[in-house]
Amino acid sequence: MTSTTTRTAQLGGVRAMAAWLAAHEVPVFPCAPGGKTPATRHGFKDATTDPAIVAAWWETTPYNLGLATGPAGLIVVDLDVPKPGKALPEEWACVSGVVDGADVLAVLADRARQPYPFSTRTITTRPVDSICTSPTPGPRSRRFRAVRAASVRSSTSERTAGTS
Repeated sequence: MTSTTTRTAQLGGVRAMAAWLAAHEVPVFPCAPGGKTPATRHGFKDATTDPAIVAAWWETTPYNLGLATGPAGLIVVDLDVPKPGKALPEEWACVSGVVDGADVLAVLADRARQPYPFSTRTITTRPVDSICTSPTPGPRSRRFRAVRAASVRSSTSERTAGTS
């Protein structure tokens, strides 16, 4: 496969995923190719479900795909794996069997006497310009539907304040 063919395949896959999400009432926005920085002036505030806008954004540029989780009623929990050479945070390093974020979630569910949320959607990412849902090494996220009365803020809002 040539580089152009690979890029076209990646563009088509992300464009199709963006269109599918928008059709299912999940507002989307483009992020820099290969990155997480929003590619629009107002970042997640520009997110839309309008099929014409979504199609135009991914017409020729291989943007990564961002989701406006709040307006979509989603809560996303990152279940990260420690980076090579980095240790777990101290409060979790001493807990037997905890090696990553999925284990932390399991312990928290157990402590709260709640079942582990197996019926959620797991999304894995790779360092390419695409979204994939196959089991590959890398960060993992769990998607939950927000309770209507709940108001949940992003833990990264301070870090991303300059991007919106």
